[in-house]
Amino acid sequence: MPRTANPAAAYWLGFSADGRRARRCGCLGGCAVVLRAGLSGLGCAGWCGALVESGTIDCIWGCFSMDGREEVYRWAGPYMVSRQVAAVDADSSIRTLGDLAGKTIAVQSTGKPEEIFLSGSDPRIPQAVDVFSTEDRSVQYAMLACGYVDAIAAHETAILQYMKDNSVEFRILEEPLLITGLGIAFAKNDSRGLDIQLNAVLAQMRTDGTLEQILGKYLEHASQYLEVDTIGT
Repeated sequence: MPRTANPAAAYWLGFSADGRRARRCGCLGGCAVVLRAGLSGLGCAGWCGALVESGTIDCIWGCFSMDGREEVYRWAGPYMVSRQVAAVDADSSIRTLGDLAGKTIAVQSTGKPEEIFLSGSDPRIPQAVDVFSTEDRSVQYAMLACGYVDAIAAHETAILQYMKDNSVEFRILEEPLLITGLGIAFAKNDSRGLDIQLNAVLAQMRTDGTLEQILGKYLEHASQYLEVDTIGT
């Protein structure tokens, strides 16, 4: 799978070793792929969208959720299920989303959790929640670990990876904020058919077990993150 660049960098182009399967299949050879932007202003989603629409890059690939963007891009995917969740300190008294009333939460700017908390459209989430948005998603983890905020909200896989890499123990609330699919986004006016080719490659990798093998290197119970047919059910 493509990797996420250090947010301090402007952008990173290319594939990690796990993404070479797509290249060998002749799907994206020679293409530029932006995986993470660390620029201010438009934010990651807006900046990446401008790049792909202008043709500067060929697609956006890296924890890019399809929810609410289905008609904005051409998509390959969903290839993986993403659970957007809230997490707290292991000893926190917060057990549900409703317990966040009067609390502080850190989110990544332009991400889905920020949208969910700031829109006030989810009746499960109290209105009296102070939201801190950070451009660098690693900052929100540090804020929780240091006790500067009461909770964070992000991709469940990202939180699990952070805990593993840093020997930190957070507790993920049982009720997810959102369950959505991750996809690879191409410009709406891109007529080369790369999205169709990539969908075929992803289907092959799912069938032969390659996707589960790759995810299993990083996550326990990898198969549950590949149950894309359950999204929205």
